[in-house]
Amino acid sequence: MVKPLMNLIDTFEQFNIDVLHYISIASCTYATKHYSTYFPSKFNLESDKQQYYEDFDINVDYSNPNPNAKLFILATGYWKNKCYHYKQQDYKAGRETEKNVTADDYDYYKSLFETSVCSICNAKFTYDNHPSLDRQDNEHPHTKDNCWPACVSCNIAHANRDPKIASLHIKMRKYAIKHNLPMTISDERIYKLLRECITGGLAAVFHRENIAGRSKFNSEKPYVVKNCIDQRKDIFVAKIKGYFPKSEYNNLLPLPPIFRNIEIENREMVIGEYMYSQAQRHSLPMTKKDRKLATLLDTNNQFMVFNNYYLWLLIDLGLIITDYKAITVFDKNTAYEPFVRTMMNLRIQSILAGSSKEKFYKLIINSSYGYDTLNTEKFGKIKMLYKAGTFIAQHHPNHMGTRRISANTFAVQIKPKTANCFTSIQSGVFTLDNAKYCR
Repeated sequence: MVKPLMNLIDTFEQFNIDVLHYISIASCTYATKHYSTYFPSKFNLESDKQQYYEDFDINVDYSNPNPNAKLFILATGYWKNKCYHYKQQDYKAGRETEKNVTADDYDYYKSLFETSVCSICNAKFTYDNHPSLDRQDNEHPHTKDNCWPACVSCNIAHANRDPKIASLHIKMRKYAIKHNLPMTISDERIYKLLRECITGGLAAVFHRENIAGRSKFNSEKPYVVKNCIDQRKDIFVAKIKGYFPKSEYNNLLPLPPIFRNIEIENREMVIGEYMYSQAQRHSLPMTKKDRKLATLLDTNNQFMVFNNYYLWLLIDLGLIITDYKAITVFDKNTAYEPFVRTMMNLRIQSILAGSSKEKFYKLIINSSYGYDTLNTEKFGKIKMLYKAGTFIAQHHPNHMGTRRISANTFAVQIKPKTANCFTSIQSGVFTLDNAKYCR
């Protein structure tokens, strides 16, 4: 038992990773991947990439504004929503709310946001960089005299922190954006969209073909998604409905190309006579729906999420898109290239040497991306409460479950109000979904 553990420690030591600091191989490989991202020259001697943050200077402005971004124009609904939440925030903190900013101040702040810049980083307010109000004295509420305009991201980083620490966080974030480094998702809507795109199961190999005059975008509704698909430049994730025409069934039935989880009813006409009879024979419950990984020829009359590469494949095979619900575009990067290249080289060397480490290096690559999609911190918070506290918690709308620990102690699981994304889930989504085919 000791020898395999020592081999594991020695293997990760060459990548400057302390195995005893982590609780699983997946977390070790995840740390290895990101170490290779930020310190590629140390991780891979053949890499010609720079060592990120080596040239970082807190006094340098790393702003990288988008020249095509439109100037932010304050909408009445947006401002009313802001005022409501500012008032709720002050009320919960026990601060006076009589002199808070209100919806009547709309004209003043509309002009202010259009003519001023962020009081923290001096960036202009655009639709890529929304404004907010940053309180100068955190003991006082959101009033005109106490608030200065600030970027939402700067405001969050500032919070109650020391100004120097807040400045460091902001500069490091801007540095990462400027150098296109992997980052976590901060928008809950995008997070939920990506979660829907995660589909397990065995990988299937397809070969894309793009025939001039034949491969085209088939859509019954020309939405924004059409531009992203036609150009085939941006990488994106889209939530769409679609189907394959019956004329393509003969070509696609041997291996339907849509791999997705769907809910199915345990009826004979759905699961087949044999499976239905076996389930009845073994007295299995047949009333509830089951979620199964299936290969489909349409989206089962529901919205399904695909990344751009998978969607391009389906379109080349003849998919007709009937509707779309959401689309989000991402920036391309090759930050993980040193990690993948090094692990593949080590795997090849192990194969040539007849070493069993070949499977280990394969596991490292697979688990590093699988760890991206775990993000178990999101699913619930568990609190240990006494009987009285448990009674109150069970009436909360976010209550998920309760388990008795002792006579007067209970473990109560609460669903968090907001998403907490601790990994670059988008990297895992694209990698896992792309494993369904080979270009």
